[in-house]
Amino acid sequence: MDDLPPTGWADVARKSDIDHLAALVDASFAAVETSLNSLTQGMWAFAGLSVAVWGAMFAVIFTKF
Repeated sequence: MDDLPPTGWADVARKSDIDHLAALVDASFAAVETSLNSLTQGMWAFAGLSVAVWGAMFAVIFTKF
């Protein structure tokens, strides 16, 4: 213990400090999850639109021949 740098009780984390940090981390993960869900929905919408456009293009091409 003699080799440790001198610190005071202000440097010790309380349980409330840890709980506050845990709440911040949980909120951050929830925000990331919401963003990813939104991005995923957008990607599926784009994929569906792309399939519809390609399907229409093939329909036009094959009905011409």
